Amino acid sequence: MSISSEELIAINGLLIKREVAFARVGSIEQSINELLGGDYPFPAPETIPASTQKRKAKKKAAKLPKAKGPPKLRRLRNPEVAYRIHTLVKGEAQSRELTDLKPIESIVKGQVASIRLSKVETLNSKGEAVELLFET
Repeated sequence: MSISSEELIAINGLLIKREVAFARVGSIEQSINELLGGDYPFPAPETIPASTQKRKAKKKAAKLPKAKGPPKLRRLRNPEVAYRIHTLVKGEAQSRELTDLKPIESIVKGQVASIRLSKVETLNSKGEAVELLFET
């Protein structure tokens, strides 16, 4: 949404008028309280100003990773000690554990034509999955 400078000036003018109106209402209520010597039970306004209403934040759809280009993998972090890769080699599913990122990157870049990468996850010292880095 782009706003021209004229529209921005008009919006700011209206916001200033709004603040003046709120200040006037507050001043009038204060004068009534002074006349009565105490707090008068003012009824809630029939229309609640939009600025005081709490709105539920719209949930944004989770952005799926773009299919363009190879996935970007990262180096291991503590407590990760290895990668587990799931591949398809000539139609047969295989799984391997590797500690070096270079062989995985060569598969990702397509340098090994007969291997298709389907999943990459990191492992801790017990062999348990820590984080899923890539999945088709």
